[in-house]
Amino acid sequence: MAKKSKRIKKAKKQLTAQKLSAQVRKPAPYMNWAEALELLKKRKIPFCTTTLIQPSKNAAKQLEAAASKIGFPVIVKAASKQIVHKQQAGFVKKASSESELEQAYDAVTAAAEKNKAAIDFYVLQRAKEGVEVIIGAKRDEGFG
Repeated sequence: MAKKSKRIKKAKKQLTAQKLSAQVRKPAPYMNWAEALELLKKRKIPFCTTTLIQPSKNAAKQLEAAASKIGFPVIVKAASKQIVHKQQAGFVKKASSESELEQAYDAVTAAAEKNKAAIDFYVLQRAKEGVEVIIGAKRDEGFG
């Protein structure tokens, strides 16, 4: 009986390991900025002041208006489903004035063109001193 029990436990462990291995190989879907902000709001998790602006002919003026409202310094980001690591692709710039904001907008737009990535929207955030935290999560059928 004890031998059979050990074999069953071993088989279960192997099956679990195979399931986990198969799940690791699947490409992870990423949440876009709007979805992430909605989740943070829903869970009442504090987050810096953020404005999402659709790409358009008026995007630069909308960025200026939003920056004036929340105050400098700000962070300008271009959100794109095609680019996950935005900092490395040049999609993130800091601006401490209106002239720097214009330069940041031009730089992230040029980075998108260089990377042949469509901009889903621009993200404008109030820059704050502190520690940046990146949170990743995955729903796992075995763990919930």
